[in-house]
Amino acid sequence: GMSTTSKIGETPVALGATIRYVARARIMDPSTGSFYVHQSTSTLGGDDTVDPFTQTTLSGFGADVGALMPFGKGHIGAVYYNLGSTLTGTTASGNSVSETLPCFLGVGISQTVDASKVPYIGELMGEFEAGADVKFQYNDMYKNIFMGIEKTVLSDTVKLRAGLHQGYPTIGVGLDIAFFHTQYAYYTEERGDKVGDNPVSYHGFDLGFYF
Repeated sequence: GMSTTSKIGETPVALGATIRYVARARIMDPSTGSFYVHQSTSTLGGDDTVDPFTQTTLSGFGADVGALMPFGKGHIGAVYYNLGSTLTGTTASGNSVSETLPCFLGVGISQTVDASKVPYIGELMGEFEAGADVKFQYNDMYKNIFMGIEKTVLSDTVKLRAGLHQGYPTIGVGLDIAFFHTQYAYYTEERGDKVGDNPVSYHGFDLGFYF
């Protein structure tokens, strides 16, 4: 990805774009190129209607574009996802197939919060970062909501995180020492149409170096 900063009046606005390569395996009828839409339990149960269907890989490029600007004691921004993301592939019978990923808008805000005057927890929390992101992607609004807080401790080397990811609690920790960066997150993604349908939990690790 890349970004550039310009000004609207006296306000700096960062404009950016990311280009992605996407590869997705789908179960399709090789002779017609139609998607297999039966329930996964039928597939696992050996449903006879699955026999003529095969796995087809569709791939292509897409882009996300967005903008970010200062707001209050933090930032506010927006991203438009999957711009031009059309995936193409060929079935086992030689039929060309395609699938266009749906475009959707995401808006987010982050703020520095001073909780030092809050009774009981103020001394412990002090200042921390809070953020929220809404992606207008699913019919169930809870699946579109992402929010969390981050507290930096031990001379800004450790970042403690907690929040909600698609309606499910998530926790994480980040570590930055000199040029070394690593982070861990435990989160749940909802594979169904609504929160509670088919949640799948993950452990995510990230390792990097600054230079």
